[in-house]
Amino acid sequence: MPESATNPIYAANRASIDLAYPGDRFGCWLQLIVQIDDQTAQPNSNRFMMRNVLVGPQEYAITGSISCAVAGVCAATGSGIIDVVNNQSYLVSWLNTAVGRCQVTLQQWP
Repeated sequence: MPESATNPIYAANRASIDLAYPGDRFGCWLQLIVQIDDQTAQPNSNRFMMRNVLVGPQEYAITGSISCAVAGVCAATGSGIIDVVNNQSYLVSWLNTAVGRCQVTLQQWP
């Protein structure tokens, strides 16, 4: 029996997804706010479960900062579209694009 049939709070068109950041060689710390559809989260670990996200293609927006002991700090932003699937992992990756600026993306993983 689907969970939506036994739990009125859980909607069948909603998902729990895993935001995963495997780390980097600089030991950077990501302080990000992730918005996917109408849900917003501030991940506090390298793997973070984001709940109640609408399934299917969804726009996302990411803001915040990335602090690296060796490389310094950058203002982090990113946006795009992901296909939200229940219990799927999405890789959080970033790239330094200019002095003090970083681009963050989400992609289905693996």
